Amino acid sequence: MLSIDYNIDMISISTSIEDIKEAQEAYENEFLMYQPIIEEKAMDLYSKNPAEAQSYLTDYVNDNINKVVDGWWSLAQRLVGKYCDGYITYPDGKQDAVGYPTWWLETVEFGKEEMEPKE
Repeated sequence: MLSIDYNIDMISISTSIEDIKEAQEAYENEFLMYQPIIEEKAMDLYSKNPAEAQSYLTDYVNDNINKVVDGWWSLAQRLVGKYCDGYITYPDGKQDAVGYPTWWLETVEFGKEEMEPKE
């Protein structure tokens, strides 16, 4: 899963990174928002039955791990579709070419009239 995201990033990191950051922030914000509630419930359970608190936290963590893994797979599929073949494809079907960064074009001397071997 992460290798798919990694490959997409290497192709167009400057554009796809915003999609990745958005997904990451959504998960982080949700988990941080619920953290005080989860901790309070866990402490309450622990005061009555430590094993029940352990089970509650284990289930909470496992559910969230599965949610994130499923979400990253979904993101990977969306990135493959959105950044396929060097284009950015928008929801309305329009496309823009990603192109190459200026530093790369200069390095390979793209557009130079004649190619001269370097000594």
